[in-house]
Amino acid sequence: MEFQAITTNNTTTHLIQYFAARTDHRISLTKFLQQHVDSPNDTASLASSNIELFLKNGLNINLARRMADQQGENEVISPQQCPPILCCLLPCLNNTPTMKAYNNNKPDTATVTRFYQSGPKRFLMDSISLVVGDVITVYDGDIVPADCRIVRVLDDPLEVDVSLLFGSIGKRQRPMTRICMGEDNEKQGDDGNNNSNQEDSILEANNVLLTGSRVISGAALCIVTATGEGTIWSTMIRTKVWPSKV
Repeated sequence: MEFQAITTNNTTTHLIQYFAARTDHRISLTKFLQQHVDSPNDTASLASSNIELFLKNGLNINLARRMADQQGENEVISPQQCPPILCCLLPCLNNTPTMKAYNNNKPDTATVTRFYQSGPKRFLMDSISLVVGDVITVYDGDIVPADCRIVRVLDDPLEVDVSLLFGSIGKRQRPMTRICMGEDNEKQGDDGNNNSNQEDSILEANNVLLTGSRVISGAALCIVTATGEGTIWSTMIRTKVWPSKV
């Protein structure tokens, strides 16, 4: 099933309204880095001045730590809105189809590149520590650890199962998949926008990966664009359109 087919779903129609303002899939990488990563007080480390070098080095570890303090933990909000003590006393609350889907698809690790004093290091870390602007690599079998923009597809085809986000919880069905592409497949206009995604909402754009979806083939180099409560999955839960009821 192609991803675009779900745009006929009533739930998705409402979601397009929620996410119409998200433009991180459209603007140029230069503009995105200027807005979210560059520090005006540190011109020597402006990521937008050399994107290829930034992708190789990742965020400076000191900047990443400061951003983590500002942004908070990268954790999708729980659909089970109850005090933790009550959830512990009533374990049946965690055995509902919704909570099983939530717990089974919450990301826990991420392959990230960060720059230390000794140079860039690429390692596996807890996804809860990711921040906007982190350079990550996703592989076949990974749960996408944050909303991110695909910079480069490393292994074709990059196919992602988005059933968790847009399918019906608790029903047996074919996986709802989409094929994704990176910046090498995008043509940027003079306005710094990606022309191929000018009319697309972020839900339809083919250069993004969404938290909780699962890579079923391929690999990609990405930049994190939203974490925690700012992710699309968190927003779907908060606005009570996840899980889908159709």
